[in-house]
Amino acid sequence: KEDISLSVDICKASIHGVSAQVQRERDGRKRILRRCKNNEAAKRSRDARRLKENQISVRAAFLERENAALRQEVSDMRKELGRCRNILNKYESHHDSFLLKVGISCLQRTHLFIGI
Repeated sequence: KEDISLSVDICKASIHGVSAQVQRERDGRKRILRRCKNNEAAKRSRDARRLKENQISVRAAFLERENAALRQEVSDMRKELGRCRNILNKYESHHDSFLLKVGISCLQRTHLFIGI
């Protein structure tokens, strides 16, 4: 295989009027340069991915804390609603019995007045 690549190098070199050795050095430098550029691009890509992952982690932690706070607020509000319902029920039961007493006495008076 090396003979083939050497022949290709010689062909390239003869076309361009450059020796095979010089052509191999140029190809080697180009390859190294491409490799360096690729390594830098890969590093930038990894860094960008890490940054995005960190941002997502921070956002997720914030949302988890906010969710816990909202759940606590809902729980507190449900307790408060229960207390308000209890107060309302007590008021209604007291108020209803009062209305029944007042209503019966009014009805009795009306019946007495009318003569029923």
